Amino acid sequence: LHQKAADSTNLTRTSSGTSTTFTYSSWIKRSKFSDYQYIFSAATRGFSFHTTNNTFYLYDGANLNESTAKFRDPSAWYHVVVQINSGVATSYINNVLVHNAVGSGFTLTTGSNETRIGSYDPSGGGFYYNGYQTEIHLVDGSVVAPSSFGETDADTGQWVPKEYDGAHGTDGFYLNFSDNSGTSATTLGKDSSGNGNNFTPNNFSVSAGAGCDSVEDTPTNNYPTFNP
Repeated sequence: LHQKAADSTNLTRTSSGTSTTFTYSSWIKRSKFSDYQYIFSAATRGFSFHTTNNTFYLYDGANLNESTAKFRDPSAWYHVVVQINSGVATSYINNVLVHNAVGSGFTLTTGSNETRIGSYDPSGGGFYYNGYQTEIHLVDGSVVAPSSFGETDADTGQWVPKEYDGAHGTDGFYLNFSDNSGTSATTLGKDSSGNGNNFTPNNFSVSAGAGCDSVEDTPTNNYPTFNP
């Protein structure tokens, strides 16, 4: 799924309950290297890329817990896993530890439309993500290792996707964006985990042509990117 900051594209839902332990997994490909780029947020907390440093950070509502590593390759798919354990966050990118038990108060919330993919609280600026996301899992109530979602290719040594075969928990979901027959919560925003925790897509297009946000650029079918 292609998300464009200029169009304020994002997906939203209202969680049925609060949770301070969960795991978020997503494959992303960046296409803009300015502005804050939130891939996921819940209320005033979320996961984003820094506007100038190209670092990955976990914002707990008060502090930017910033990575040392920089992520600035526009041709690469990155696998992001953030584990929230009793409100404390640990993150991995491509199975490499980035944050180790940082921040506090990370939680899913029952606030209206406060679970967001590709944006932060719109009243606070939006900070819409610009790039691609796919294979998004949220496992509610469990801390899950990156190896449940990916593996090392024996021939290339690259970290590649694999099928997740575990449960997703009460407020968990799995978005693979495979139904591009429309832009509703039961098509493009459909939860394929079996939980029915669908998301509402906002400002997306699946019409044919250059403006279509449903694309075939995926971690296993990576399109080339010219050096700008």
